[in-house]
Amino acid sequence: MHLLSAPDSQKTLLGRQVGSAQSVINTAVLKSWQIPVLDLEEQRRIAAILDQAETLRTQRRSALALLDSLTQSLFLDMFGDPVTNDRGWPDSLALGEVADIASGVTKGRKLDGKATREVPYLAVANVQDKALRLTGLKTIEATEDEIARYRLQIDDLLLTEGGDPDKLGRGTLWKEELPECIHQNHIFRVRLTHAALHPLFLNWLVGSTRGKNYFLRSAKQTTGIASINMTQLRSFPLLVPPLPLQQAFATRIASIEALKATHRRALDALDALFASLQQRAFEGELVASPAATQYKYIPAHKTVDNLEDLRTLEGALGLEALIFVAKRTAGNDVYAALKTLYIADKQHLEHYGRLIYGETYNALPMGPVPEAAYETIKFLRDPQQMFCSFGDSNVRAALRAEGSKRLTPLRDADLNKLGADAVQSLEAAIRYFANSDFGQVKTATHDSAYERTPPNQRIPVRYIIDMLPAEARQRHWNV
Repeated sequence: MHLLSAPDSQKTLLGRQVGSAQSVINTAVLKSWQIPVLDLEEQRRIAAILDQAETLRTQRRSALALLDSLTQSLFLDMFGDPVTNDRGWPDSLALGEVADIASGVTKGRKLDGKATREVPYLAVANVQDKALRLTGLKTIEATEDEIARYRLQIDDLLLTEGGDPDKLGRGTLWKEELPECIHQNHIFRVRLTHAALHPLFLNWLVGSTRGKNYFLRSAKQTTGIASINMTQLRSFPLLVPPLPLQQAFATRIASIEALKATHRRALDALDALFASLQQRAFEGELVASPAATQYKYIPAHKTVDNLEDLRTLEGALGLEALIFVAKRTAGNDVYAALKTLYIADKQHLEHYGRLIYGETYNALPMGPVPEAAYETIKFLRDPQQMFCSFGDSNVRAALRAEGSKRLTPLRDADLNKLGADAVQSLEAAIRYFANSDFGQVKTATHDSAYERTPPNQRIPVRYIIDMLPAEARQRHWNV
């Protein structure tokens, strides 16, 4: 089973499909497939290792599913049935009375020779239910006036104009995932202008059965496709619970989302591990040692007993690392600090076989961006944000964001928390950055791991490992 599902096996078999109208893998293809022949004990040993890794992946996926169901239960528990309004919340306001609602830029419009520049823009496929999918994000030529008019701001609610009837009301909040972005005309941008509603509560209310029922009644439907217009959206009937209750809901959702982010990072590491194990197993390189069957990212001088301990430890280390580089970066430059973390993690992987604090990196247009660190900087910029991965009160006491380009530390990093190995890697990265020009830094960060990753997606750890010297890969991972 593991051999059949291995990436190389899949690539080989899919490359031998036959048939024109419908490609298939027939028995002749399977019979001609050459597979490695191992003795039975070796097969059992490999299967046991891969089964263990797969069990861990399944547990992480199950935990994520449970957390998803928890958020829905939390909404109903705190606000009751949004259709019947059994809690008797005020319901006299319509969405258009508390928010500015706008459509976006139209593709193929006439520009009449006006000066334009390329800017990322969101299409319907990018806006999911309480999630943003940046896979396949495209760009569009737009004038400066259009960019100013359609540029998204933090906590804008993005709603799709139409699609499958059961997808009506689908939307998510913009959290400055990109420094600059606009949206197309099939997406509505809802920007709150009234303090009675919290953006996250509005997102959940619009996406609830109350929202779906309203949009289904109001929508224009043709051959299985439904769509709503601006007038219908502005008329959406709101429920307005007390603002402190909405804020409490947002805080609890943020805590759950932080747990989900920890699970996703762990799942990404396990996925990278599993793919590496499969490849090594069927190339005869899987060494029967504990070090070869686990991906290490917990610092050697720290121990954890459970997931909550791990999340707390990662957050504490991440904050100290961010303080360390911000304190020592010329001009407290945000760009330099984020790039330095990536270079430091590559150094740390090479010398110690683990990341400094379990950071994940996204392949954004400006290069690899550390997800948790960037989230922390956005948290500092927005006083309405109530939670971040590095610990909200600790972060505000340690760092201050000044505009969009400066990150000022209010204290120095705790070197005892970081540990000598992390400090060594961070200092090496800071020296590299200080002694390199922009082009050299870009080359060092826009590396093969970045280039192999689809735009706006997480860079798999195994891609970074693949770039390391052969001696380091053999020493830490036996590859």
